[in-house]
Amino acid sequence: MSVWRGPKTLQIVDDDWDLSAEKTTVILTYEGPRADCRSRAPALFSTIAGWPGYITNVKIPPGQTPDGRLIILDAIFNTIYELDWATCFKKLLTMPIFQPGGDQALDDGDLDIINEWTNAATATLRSSVYARVTSAFPEAKYYIDKIKLGEEEYPVAYPIARMTTKTPQPPAGVGEGMYVAEAPPVPCNAPAGNWHYYKSADSCLYEGRIYTRRQEWTGAQKLDADIFGGGMGAKRKSKK
Repeated sequence: MSVWRGPKTLQIVDDDWDLSAEKTTVILTYEGPRADCRSRAPALFSTIAGWPGYITNVKIPPGQTPDGRLIILDAIFNTIYELDWATCFKKLLTMPIFQPGGDQALDDGDLDIINEWTNAATATLRSSVYARVTSAFPEAKYYIDKIKLGEEEYPVAYPIARMTTKTPQPPAGVGEGMYVAEAPPVPCNAPAGNWHYYKSADSCLYEGRIYTRRQEWTGAQKLDADIFGGGMGAKRKSKK
């Protein structure tokens, strides 16, 4: 990417800053010979030595005098960090209340009779199994009663951290590292503790000569190392 340094014949006389959530815009005004304003103007999307950002507009106001003005719009695109919460639905059997240590923890006997009730071929057989459940399997009954009410899943909220960057050059590495365990950028303020994250999305949009890249990291209470250890296309060790 080219860096515009400007000829010594052009002197900066003003800089006007405009800050917004999306970008910081600086309007730089140079004065000097009109011929130099025209012939030595910077190219769009080049950078200015000593200034951050990229040149997104160049203007030379009309005039008849030998002296002129060169107005440069220098945009500093802010990186945007976000944190969302989404909802997924998990099988009721995985609900913490039914897991070891839960108030209605299910043991192997409970799971066997739940399976027997679920797979009963007729309503009569199902009623017979349910009678046994009622008399001897209180935890299994608690679970089956929820299933009978149509409660087959339960909602779980999880965090999604997102980072959006804008550059005039195509970003490198888009799509790399997908589904690999990876912590999101700190400014996303994603919750830590028992949360573990993996790269879940990476997209790039080219519009108005600007590349917008959005990356996402999804949080989970537990990540399977066999799934999220090496990402897509990870090679497995060959068996001997």
